[in-house]
Amino acid sequence: MGACAVKGVVPKSSLNEFQLQKKQTSTFVFVYGNKRRKRDTQSVKRTESEKVSVKPVERASRQDQLDDAIFRKYVASLCSQSALLGFVYGFPGLISPKDAYIYDAFVNGFMVAVSTQLTHERLQPGAVFIPHGAANPWLLDVFYACGAAFLAASRKDMRELAESRMAKVMGQFQQVVTCVSFDSDNKWLVVALLSLALREKFYGLDGHRTVLFLKIAFQLIRNWPKTKLANSKHLEGLPEDIRSVISEQTWLLTPIERTLVESFAYNYSVIGLVLDQKSQFLLDSPFEVFDELQPLLDQQLYRCPAPWMNNPVMGAALPAFELASKAGWLQLHYPFDESMRHQAIALFRLAKYFVPPVLPPDVRFNQPKHVCKRLLDSCHAARIVAQGAYILLYKLLYPETLETESDIQRRISNFISDLEQLSFHSSISGILTWPFSIIGTAIVEKSQRDYMLWRLHNFGCAIKNSCFDSIIEFLNRTWDEGLGWQALLDKTNFDKLFI
Repeated sequence: MGACAVKGVVPKSSLNEFQLQKKQTSTFVFVYGNKRRKRDTQSVKRTESEKVSVKPVERASRQDQLDDAIFRKYVASLCSQSALLGFVYGFPGLISPKDAYIYDAFVNGFMVAVSTQLTHERLQPGAVFIPHGAANPWLLDVFYACGAAFLAASRKDMRELAESRMAKVMGQFQQVVTCVSFDSDNKWLVVALLSLALREKFYGLDGHRTVLFLKIAFQLIRNWPKTKLANSKHLEGLPEDIRSVISEQTWLLTPIERTLVESFAYNYSVIGLVLDQKSQFLLDSPFEVFDELQPLLDQQLYRCPAPWMNNPVMGAALPAFELASKAGWLQLHYPFDESMRHQAIALFRLAKYFVPPVLPPDVRFNQPKHVCKRLLDSCHAARIVAQGAYILLYKLLYPETLETESDIQRRISNFISDLEQLSFHSSISGILTWPFSIIGTAIVEKSQRDYMLWRLHNFGCAIKNSCFDSIIEFLNRTWDEGLGWQALLDKTNFDKLFI
């Protein structure tokens, strides 16, 4: 059982070609990434029986596949190290080979799939989430539910198990939440709620349930003493130099807190796309939420080659996801009244002139190419998310405009160019489901549509995430029915989509 639970640990000898490196210019440990390869531009026609044009895996660059796999194995080794901490204290409820198998799927499958960034290893989601399961039987049941969902995403025979494990968790949910004090150290519950929100991306269709998880998680986070201090009004009256000293001493986040805050912010940012207008009242406005979280999200806990390596979930795309969150919120209020229209115009300008981060010169010239590639992936992700926000806001503000508009198609071309930069099985695709869904509706050229579907299919295969199949179905339906870009104006078009 123990051997099964630590399956996926990568011996150092197997990483010789991708040796972890420590540069003199930084205290951060790096892992090999991947090299850029040009895509095969030949498109494959879709048939009635096969909506998705899937190119054989053999056509993709074997080096890209190897590089992506090695990165995931590196993350898996970090996750397994975190899992070992639990066995030191004794895992409650780990009593059968089936439990061990599902737990292994959680550690070396689920947590690896949701770890998309090259970040400081103490900020990695696996290093934050996994150890908490050692002390709480219900949280361990949550981990089992997530592991089973990861397996069910690609195995139909595991779906009954995934549903039963989730039913067990939800059967105790109300009692667990009711008994928790919102003013105590409740980070384990935030871990549970965010894990459940992420679980829905692998095997779930209940967006409203995800909203419940996020609503409670935010209530817990905003009651942390450090969150209250970060937003306390008395700091505003102090001189800047004194204020910064007091702030650093009194509400500097721990790595665990920093990762949890950003994980919440990401899940909160994308959920609005799949909600209807009635659901908007369940969550606070992102115009308020991000103001409240900004002092926490701005904190850089470690000295890293690129500042966005302190953003363990969204990386360089963190500010772009704020745009996306607000754009999705405005979509819930379409058609606009005068006040909403002014907000949309202001946000539209920010999205239009969004400038993504670039690699600092000392990183480009001093760090290994594989490190630069992973950091550049994050920059491409930032551009893709910002493009999605721009395209959504454009349609909401100018609903009569056709997707053939030159500005829109120019941005589609830019998007395809950024997508080409991402390798075949790029892990960062896991956070790009929101812009993929938005931008895909405005694609009109068949070759670009075929390429988009091919990339979505292979991203989903790589990280075992069912939401990519959901996006493929959504886009095929949108294109086949002739809706295209018009789909963004009617929220009912998103009823069967989950991201």
